[in-house]
Amino acid sequence: MNFWEKVTGSDLTREWKAFEARVDVLPGDYRAACPTSSPTGTSPVAT
Repeated sequence: MNFWEKVTGSDLTREWKAFEARVDVLPGDYRAACPTSSPTGTSPVAT
């Protein structure tokens, strides 16, 4: 991560997309147990 990625937040966007990819492979029971997960599969954080 370089300074510009840190300032603009693009490093967080990349990390969030990687996290979403890991969540997508979880069974439905795991996603249903998380109160912050969206039923549409979109992130609760604005991009």
